[in-house]
Amino acid sequence: MSANRAIIPGMAAARRGANPRQAAQAGQSRASTAAFSSQQQAQKAQVRDSPVAGRTSHTIGHSFTLLLMPSGSRVAFGPAWAVLSGACAAASSLWREATVSAVSPVPNALVEGASHSLLTLVLVLLIAEVLWSTWRALLVAMGRPIPNCDRQLQAGTDPALSLPYTTPWSPLGRLRGSWGETRRRLQQAASAEASAALPTLVILVPLILVLSALAGSQMVLLSLAAISLAIVEWRIARRRIPHSAVQAALEIGLGWLAGHSLLHQLTVSSFILACCFAISYQGALSLDADDQPSTVSRRTWSLSLLMGGQVAASALLVLTGHPLAAVLVAMLLAPQMLLVSRLGQGASRTWFLQRALPFLMVAMPIAGWVGGA
Repeated sequence: MSANRAIIPGMAAARRGANPRQAAQAGQSRASTAAFSSQQQAQKAQVRDSPVAGRTSHTIGHSFTLLLMPSGSRVAFGPAWAVLSGACAAASSLWREATVSAVSPVPNALVEGASHSLLTLVLVLLIAEVLWSTWRALLVAMGRPIPNCDRQLQAGTDPALSLPYTTPWSPLGRLRGSWGETRRRLQQAASAEASAALPTLVILVPLILVLSALAGSQMVLLSLAAISLAIVEWRIARRRIPHSAVQAALEIGLGWLAGHSLLHQLTVSSFILACCFAISYQGALSLDADDQPSTVSRRTWSLSLLMGGQVAASALLVLTGHPLAAVLVAMLLAPQMLLVSRLGQGASRTWFLQRALPFLMVAMPIAGWVGGA
């Protein structure tokens, strides 16, 4: 008897001979309710299974906490190594200036302010490797287009507000309604990663600029350039276009310039070397990308960038009067070319990058020390 009393109202109405349209409407309402509940369960599962969820429980600060995690990239070097290579180029310039002036065989800047230069170098490494990379990674991760909500959201009004300038049809009421609708759309459509990354992005910009001001005015300009390049890469990522060139310019190009400008005034040869190795790094990033199909033409283009940047660096060393250094960089390029044959025989891209990139890492500070002056 109790089971018969719990019959769904739509089915009971159909059995009593009610209007079939009412029964159909009842069935549609039950289906829409089930679909909405399943959508809510899917959103809860997305928040629970997201890589950001569950990691902020171990808080450090009372108000804000910066969460650091490995990027998972197979490219083992980045801005930190570029900063050190640029610092090698600047130290070479200081050494040559001190040798030519014949005042002291050791540069005065490296002797008198060695501790200060070392601390500033550590600060620049922190800014370039951690802060720039975190800002870029979070911003690019938010580059996915936000899906539109299918439901019509009606802007709620407060019945207690009955003044003429607060009614729903007044300018202020329309402004409040549009802001409430936009806020609800963002809360429902934004992913868990975007919601967790937004406060970090807001804090990172002033943090980067304040720490850069401690390293000097040139570092502030480079940090502004890094923030701008990350925004450009974010715009490109929203269009599903490969953006390894912008990433290489930010991580290697600006990193090299930051390391060089820390100790010495930037030279033309050092700037060209930064561009050459940024091109090689772009090839490594393009070869490491998993979001693009691994075709023969794409692999050939990536390898051409990887090898072409190092060939251009060797040519610059020859033009600046350092043939022995050019030969050494070419000798470091030869093993990478030999590994390409194994890549064509079925070896994975991970296997190739793990064995080819150490030679590129050795070539960067060598070229910076010899040809960066």
